Amino acid sequence: MIFMHENVQINPIFNDLEEYKLNNNKVLRVIIVVMLVAVVLALILTSVVPLVN
Repeated sequence: MIFMHENVQINPIFNDLEEYKLNNNKVLRVIIVVMLVAVVLALILTSVVPLVN
């Protein structure tokens, strides 16, 4: 009974998360792309700056 009670509480949260993911899929992709670009730029800068100096 305790396990069933936990499922009743957890399922709505998972449903909300699924809807949240679907609604914000494009936003998440943009954020991920921006973060990847930032990481690549940081790596390039850290590898180029010592060469320049």
